[in-house]
Amino acid sequence: MKKYRNLAVKSTACILSAAMLFGSGFSAAAAGSDIPKDENVYVNLNQDGSVDGIYVVNAFRLEKETDIVDYGKYDSVKNLTTDEELTKKGDTITTTAPAGNFFYQGNLKTKEMPWEITIHYYLDGKEMQADELAGKNGSLKITIHVGKNDSVDEEFFENYLLQATVTMNMDNCSSLKAAGATVGNKGTSKQLVYNIMAGQEKDIVITADVLDFKMDPISFQGVPMSFDLDRDTLSMDSLYDKTGEIKDAANEFSDGAAELSDGAGALKDGAADLKDGANSLKEGIESYADGAYSLGDGVDTLKDGTDDLADGPVNWPMVFPL
Repeated sequence: MKKYRNLAVKSTACILSAAMLFGSGFSAAAAGSDIPKDENVYVNLNQDGSVDGIYVVNAFRLEKETDIVDYGKYDSVKNLTTDEELTKKGDTITTTAPAGNFFYQGNLKTKEMPWEITIHYYLDGKEMQADELAGKNGSLKITIHVGKNDSVDEEFFENYLLQATVTMNMDNCSSLKAAGATVGNKGTSKQLVYNIMAGQEKDIVITADVLDFKMDPISFQGVPMSFDLDRDTLSMDSLYDKTGEIKDAANEFSDGAAELSDGAGALKDGAADLKDGANSLKEGIESYADGAYSLGDGVDTLKDGTDDLADGPVNWPMVFPL
């Protein structure tokens, strides 16, 4: 059976919640068929970031009625599509599902997830519980630590990017500071987004002045990294060499640009010379035209003389040398 791994986490806290996406890692089979399956794992977090419970929503796309055989370490299971009962024996779940989309929920026995999330709240420098902050005024500080859970297979921590989203209502907040966050507007609220790279831990600090404080849920989502970066084998020397090559190329480009500028100046001078030559050529053509007109007048005079010679001898004084 093809399986598409996803995880989602959300909390039941009145101020805090989380949503995270990762694969459950459980295998599944359906009567020997190759049937696509999606797994979405939801984690309910307490207000301090600890895990309250985890459940999986399994989704099948069926072309016909099918006998499903699936596996998971569940305390209990629930059919989310039909009234058909699911049979659970140990870690094996079986049912007959109709054609179309079929969903069922499995509540996991474990309360462990790949990340350890710890959240603390402070008002005017004093640590408080989340439910104590509702309606309060003062200087608020929220700290969030995201680290590795060593008791869980490191596959997800090492290969999934975790995104944390905190939404602050600006009707109740001012002087908001959130170093390292990507800030977006969502109505009257500021949405603070933090990306924790695969294999990395992160500490988040948010401060604000609050009035009649209230807060939307905090959410987390894990998604597979789209590239694989081996941090242990990354050579900074190679990076510096590449940086030097880029610098040299930039210098060559600068020199080329200077040569291009000089060439453009020479082209400008040549264009000026060409213009002067064109003017001289124009003057020569005009002189040639004047000469052509004079030649035409001479031809007319020669013609007149030729006509006179044809009419009779010309009388002119004859001079002999002595």
